[in-house]
Amino acid sequence: MPVTEWYTIRGVTLPTSWVSVLIAFTLAGIILWWRYGKKEASVFVDHAIFFILVWKFSVIVTDLSLVIKQPLIILFFNGGTVGFYIAIVATCISIFRQFKKNAFAASQLRTLTMAIIITQSLYQITMALQNDGLAWQRWLTVVAFFIWLFIAIKNGLNQDIWRKQLIILFSLSHVFIALLQPGGFWQKSLMATFIFSLFVLFVHFSKDNSRKQMEATS
Repeated sequence: MPVTEWYTIRGVTLPTSWVSVLIAFTLAGIILWWRYGKKEASVFVDHAIFFILVWKFSVIVTDLSLVIKQPLIILFFNGGTVGFYIAIVATCISIFRQFKKNAFAASQLRTLTMAIIITQSLYQITMALQNDGLAWQRWLTVVAFFIWLFIAIKNGLNQDIWRKQLIILFSLSHVFIALLQPGGFWQKSLMATFIFSLFVLFVHFSKDNSRKQMEATS
């Protein structure tokens, strides 16, 4: 959903997209803690904070000359669309390094898959509720992603093969819903789903390949 509403807090204006990101990350952390435990939830929280910080300070890369002239701009701006993708790539690299260090623990893969679906679903729901648009588009978004949220919470403990299928179906569902929204296919949230979904499948592939190598050498 496109941003149509803004919040002003003590002279600072925030788009609903920022607010939705914070709400989604916070609620996702609580849900993961409740569903999988504190240890698994903390992994998500650490990388969520990492994502926000990279996106925030990516303005140094995207607008270096402006930052040099006005250093305080870092407090009020982020790296925009380019910084958003920089944050996604950096987060994926950070997650992969940690997972590889822990030999692709099954519990972490489970948490990663469910975290993507839960966070994106919460983000889409909060965006649809906060911004203006056609009623049927807004409520289609809310209902569809609420169903995905329910599925992820209820069935997140199932086997790896089910989670692989789930992330693919979730991505295809997001494409369908995005095409019915004003922003269409080229929405940053949809691109984020694509990148993270491909990353999840890559991590699962890396885990399977690592296991086969261990079996071959044993």
